Parts: sequence; structure tokens; C-alpha cells
Amino acid sequence: MPRDRRETGLGATALYGVSEDRLVEIACHRAAGPITVDGDLAKAAWRGVVRSPRFVDMVSGDPALYETRVACQWDAERFYVAYWVEEPQVRATLTERDSFIWN
Repeated sequence: MPRDRRETGLGATALYGVSEDRLVEIACHRAAGPITVDGDLAKAAWRGVVRSPRFVDMVSGDPALYETRVACQWDAERFYVAYWVEEPQVRATLTERDSFIWN
């Protein structure tokens, strides 16, 4: 089974709906040790991790209005993903775990 788009023989547009020049690869390194999943990205596990480039608008390709970046790490047990999101109006109305978010 192909592991990535280069092994399929298909272009990025056929696979992802965007041209190759708009795809971004993100480095994902092995974690130095177990990571406590608690939302605190100031902890040592996330301090030196390589972050993605700033997210862009999906339609225009321009930098997003607010800065958003992602980083990931892995270990033998888990895959960890962290987001740094600059958003001045964070709101939530769902209070139960696994609530259905799409109408």
C-alpha cells in the first residue's frame, strides 16, 4: 500500500484538491518521554518542538487572520498533537464529551 502521495503516482491535486506548491510538510519527532495531555504547552515537552509554518486561508492561501501553528510528537504508545491558536473570541456551548458538533 502506498505510504504517501509520491508512491501513488497521483498528483497532489487529485489526492488532496490542491496543487503541490500549496502543501506543507510538518516535521514530527519522537518525544523525549511520555507527555502529559493537559493542554499546558508551556511544559518542557513542548518548549523546543518544531512548529509548523503559520496556517493560511484555505481559499486565498494568504496568512490566516490570527496566528495558528501545530506541532506533533510520537512515542511507542501515542501520537501527540499540539496547537497554538491566537483567537480573541474563544467560545464553547457544548459541555459533554463526544458531543455532536456538526448539524
